[in-house]
Amino acid sequence: MPIQSPHLSPPPPPLETLFQHYLPSIARFPAYPAFIDGLSGRTITSTQLRTDALRLGRGMQRVLPQNHISGREPAVALIFSPNSVDFPQIFFGCQSVKVITSLANAGYTANELAHQIRDGRPFIAFVHPSLQAMYLGAIDSLKAEGFHSVPKVYWAVPEGEVPGGVKGDVQTYDRLMVDHKETDGYQGAQAEGDEAHDTALLCYSSGTTGLPKGVMTTHHNVNANGVISKSCYPPSMTHGAGSSILGCLPLYHIYGILELGIIPLLNGVPVVILPGFTPERFFSTIARYRITHAYVVPPIVIHMANSPLANAYDLSTLKWTRSAAAPLGKEVVAKVKVRFGVDLIMTQGYGIIVDRLKELIKYNGFQVAPAELEAMLLKHPKIADVAVIGIVSRERGTELPRAAAGKILRRNLRLQAQAQADELELKANNPAVIRMSKL
Repeated sequence: MPIQSPHLSPPPPPLETLFQHYLPSIARFPAYPAFIDGLSGRTITSTQLRTDALRLGRGMQRVLPQNHISGREPAVALIFSPNSVDFPQIFFGCQSVKVITSLANAGYTANELAHQIRDGRPFIAFVHPSLQAMYLGAIDSLKAEGFHSVPKVYWAVPEGEVPGGVKGDVQTYDRLMVDHKETDGYQGAQAEGDEAHDTALLCYSSGTTGLPKGVMTTHHNVNANGVISKSCYPPSMTHGAGSSILGCLPLYHIYGILELGIIPLLNGVPVVILPGFTPERFFSTIARYRITHAYVVPPIVIHMANSPLANAYDLSTLKWTRSAAAPLGKEVVAKVKVRFGVDLIMTQGYGIIVDRLKELIKYNGFQVAPAELEAMLLKHPKIADVAVIGIVSRERGTELPRAAAGKILRRNLRLQAQAQADELELKANNPAVIRMSKL
C-alpha cells in the first residue's frame, strides 16, 4: 500500500548544469566566505569560487585532447587529494565546462588508484603533493600493463604551497587558470533539456560484487538532491543567521562532496574544512569557529559520546548534527544527548538496517567488498581459501571484517603487515596489506 508523505514535495529544479544551479551568474549571497581552511583560516568567497572556477575551466579547455574537443569521448578529470579549500575550487572549475569529475579516495593504494584511472580514463589529474608517490605508483602500474593514456598532472594546491622536496616539473592548478579578461561575459558551459542528465561526477563504490564502479551521477541528480536536502535543513541553517558548518568528512565521498562541497552554497552558510578527522581537530574547530552544524558518521559520534577531549573545549554553539553513510545506534545518540544537552538536534540520513542479508561491509562509512579482502589474502601461498563477513562493533560504531573461522581479520592483517618478509613470503611494505591492516 503506497504511503503518502504529509510533507509537500519541493518543486523540481530547472534543467541546467550543476555549475549553473549552485553558482548562478546573479549570486544568491555575494562574496560570503563559502569555504574556510580550519587550520590556516584561508578563505575562498562565493564570488572568488565562481570567478576562479570559470578561469580554471577555460584553462582546462585549452589542454583538452582532440577526441574530447570533437565530442567523441566525454572529458574526465581526476581529483586525488585530501580535504582542502582548493578541492571545491578545482571541482567547480571542472563543472564550469562540464568536465566529468572523478573523485578518488585519498587513502587509495597504487593499485586501487590505477583501477579508477583505467576505468574512468581522465585526461587531466589534480593530485595533492602528499600523494605523489602513490599516484606515480599507479601510473607505473598502468604503463607496465600497456595503458599509456595517462592524464596530465597538476598539483591540487596553489602556487607557493607545494612543499620542498617534491619531485617533478608539475605546475599548480592555479597556473592553469586564464586571465580574468578571458572570462568576461562567459557564463560557463550551458545545458538544457536532456543535457542536464549528462554525467557530472563519478564517485566510486564497491557495489555488492567485484571491483569498485564509478557511479554516474548527473547534473540533474545533484541539483535535485540539493532541492530535496534544503527542505530538510533546520531554519537556523541559513545565510546571515550566524551559522557555520564543520567539514571534516572526505570530499571525495558522495556524502562529503554533496553536503559540504556543493549544497551549502544554496543556503549561503560557510563551511569550515579540515584535512581529515581527529578528535582534537574536531572539538577545537567547533570551539574556534563557533560551529553550529556538523555532518558526521557513527565513528565520530562515538568520539562525541566518549572522548575526554570534548571536556577541554566550549562546544555550546553546536546545535545540529546529521549522521549518515552507516547506521547509528540509539544508545550512542542518547549518550551524546546527555553529554551535550537535550537541545542538540541529532538527525540521521541512513537509518537502521534490519533483516537484510548483504555482501557489502560498511567500514567507517566506506563500502568494503569482501571479495577484495579475500583476493588479497588468497595471494598468500599458505592460504587455500577464505571467506570474509562483516560484524558490527558497537564500540567503534562501524562494521569490521571477520574471517569465517571467527578471527577478526584486522588483527591478522596487522600482524601480517608487521611480520618479516621471509616468514610470510610477502613484502612487509606491501601497500595493500598495510591499508587492510588499518581495518
